[in-house]
Amino acid sequence: MKSVNVNLDVYNYKEIFIIVIYVIFLLILSLWVKDIFRVSWKVGFLRSIVDSTTILPLIAIIAGLYLGLSIAVIIRDDFKRVQGAIILFFSFIIILNFVATISQNLVLFLIALVGSSYLALQHLKKPSCGYRPDNKILKLLTYITLAYIVVSLINFYIGWLDKFSELPVGYQYDLIYTVLLGSVFYKFMNYEVESASIFVLGPPRVGKTVFLATLCDTIEGEPGAILSKIINDLKEVAKKEGYLGAWIEPTRVLAELYFIFGKGILFRKCIKISTLDYPGRYLIDELRELFLWLKEKKIRLNAKSFEDLVSQIDFSKEWPKQVVHKDDMIKILRKISESSKLIFLVSAVSIKRQDPDMMIKLDDYISVYKLIVEVSEKPFVLVVNKVDKEYNNVISSVNNIDELAQIIAKDLVSAGATRLIDDKRIIGRKLFTNNVGSKIFVCWVKEKDSKPVVINDKIVGVGYRVIANVL
Repeated sequence: MKSVNVNLDVYNYKEIFIIVIYVIFLLILSLWVKDIFRVSWKVGFLRSIVDSTTILPLIAIIAGLYLGLSIAVIIRDDFKRVQGAIILFFSFIIILNFVATISQNLVLFLIALVGSSYLALQHLKKPSCGYRPDNKILKLLTYITLAYIVVSLINFYIGWLDKFSELPVGYQYDLIYTVLLGSVFYKFMNYEVESASIFVLGPPRVGKTVFLATLCDTIEGEPGAILSKIINDLKEVAKKEGYLGAWIEPTRVLAELYFIFGKGILFRKCIKISTLDYPGRYLIDELRELFLWLKEKKIRLNAKSFEDLVSQIDFSKEWPKQVVHKDDMIKILRKISESSKLIFLVSAVSIKRQDPDMMIKLDDYISVYKLIVEVSEKPFVLVVNKVDKEYNNVISSVNNIDELAQIIAKDLVSAGATRLIDDKRIIGRKLFTNNVGSKIFVCWVKEKDSKPVVINDKIVGVGYRVIANVL
């Protein structure tokens, strides 16, 4: 089989741009801080009333303490590692002013450095999307930074006033810079982690469970209890039988499968991806009837949004008669309402023919997807899975995943999915292109001798990281 050039780690250029902006911004501010420190502690007011033998050791201790805490954050805190590295870099720029001072008090500096980093590592708890501690170390870093800058400014201004009886020219800029630097540090050092919920929809046997399990395992998400058991079962079956297809666990009751993962380099965002695993075809049929009813309700109630529509309806008093499984459908409806995005799964096998694993044709569930998008107005991601089962010969002939997506997208259009693919709410793989292939995501469990495998206790999937990057 020809090796397909698949970029599993697509860069988020928007976030890289933001990091560059922050680096430039902090570089400019660090030069200002460096100048303030240099002038303040040489000619400032405190220099005239406090002996240098007291000030210089104190500066060395504060520098060691600050660097030690920053190093501890970089080592232990995944959520603030980039921020810690940026702050540490600019700390070195500022500390260059005090090389002589630190060298004269090297023992105190090293004690503060080693001691603070050791104690911080003992108390810092590793955060995750499921656990975000109120780390006092991060707050202490913020307070030390702002306090040292404010004290240095006050020290400088008092000394200047004492000598010239007026404030220096441009003192307003110093105040602005102080506020800006304080804002950056507050943003850097606080756990204001965004959360988002994304719901996966698909007909029975389209592969929601395996899709969710592989996506979670590939991007190292934190699965819920049910999904965690499924992932372990899948791995055991794959190791024993050599392929995931041997795993057949029929769904008997409605259950939520979900996982949480952290996304972002500079500012982390916690995303919950979930689906409701449900039995039988009835949900697709009833989901169509429910959304047709909601479509009429939306017009009649003049609802501003889908969330507004759901909140206005009292489901205990109003409900379409054709929809029998009320409790299950309400749960799905609530999930769609709470979600910021939707993921629609399409079986590659059903694009050209009836998928033997499924009891529903492509036209039927694509029409339900169109209806859900029309009524909910939610942005969505269109994912074609089981690609290896239908396009194995194509995989071996294309040069990259873009060519593969282009071929599958054209087949989808031919199969009647044009309106869904052309919908303005679809989230594509690439910006600034009208290429139909860029509007869909393709994925499959990687094969070896036509059998999926588990490597290093990970389900090996193709295309899953690309999907995660747009969520």
